[in-house]
Amino acid sequence: MRTLFLLFISFWITLGLMAQPSPASDHADLRFITEHSAIAAGGTTTIGLHIELEKGWHVYWRNPGDSGIPVRLRWLSEPVFETGEIAWPYPTTFKEGHLVTYGYKDETLLMIPITIPSGTRAGTILAEVRIEYLVCKEICLPGFENHTVRINVPRNNRTVLSPEASKFEAFRKKVPTNPTSIQSTFSVSGNQVELLISGDVTSWKINDTFVFFASEENKIESSAPQKIERTSNGIKIGLTTSRYLNETLETINGVVVFGAGNDKKAYEIVSYLKR
Repeated sequence: MRTLFLLFISFWITLGLMAQPSPASDHADLRFITEHSAIAAGGTTTIGLHIELEKGWHVYWRNPGDSGIPVRLRWLSEPVFETGEIAWPYPTTFKEGHLVTYGYKDETLLMIPITIPSGTRAGTILAEVRIEYLVCKEICLPGFENHTVRINVPRNNRTVLSPEASKFEAFRKKVPTNPTSIQSTFSVSGNQVELLISGDVTSWKINDTFVFFASEENKIESSAPQKIERTSNGIKIGLTTSRYLNETLETINGVVVFGAGNDKKAYEIVSYLKR
């Protein structure tokens, strides 16, 4: 079923190369925004893909879970500025029948750091980006859109915040941090994984809001229950390997999220196979 689903989406995306707008655009509004309205040559800023969704619809995280495809960006031409990796805010969980998927509802902002090379001439830099995504409610609709990123390099070489800067500030708080004060290892028995997070985790709240999101597809089963417990060595998470796993697990990358409201915390975890 997963293979058929992906073939279906590929078919629609291929059609999208010849037809606009895409079916998803009725339920998702996508636009690029910049943290600075003017950025000096040699400076750094952040561009963001801002996604607003119709109530009840959602798009997918970098690991969509049991179904779906992540939001994908592809530069149609090599930009004159240097780009970094996408900073993904932590996702939420969607339960659709027996499937569990990861993604975003209402609104999100995918952020990309960029650097303007020294010596860049004043003016407007244009870069074309292809966006491919899937938006779902009771049904799923593919999205494929071409957008233009505009970066203003001013003559006075001054960097100025844009009116959208507050959005970057808000969503940056939702990007998981990578604490240096923790370590993680895991062991595997059959299809069961026991992942241990040790170090400075005494303040982490172990309750029904605690969830581990695997960052990579086809390693951990999204719909399997997670058993969370505090031990004398740290926090132990019981997971199940994916039915699609076709390799020996050496590392497990993921995000731990716990808490609620303004107290919500999210941390990047890199766990290594215990030898």
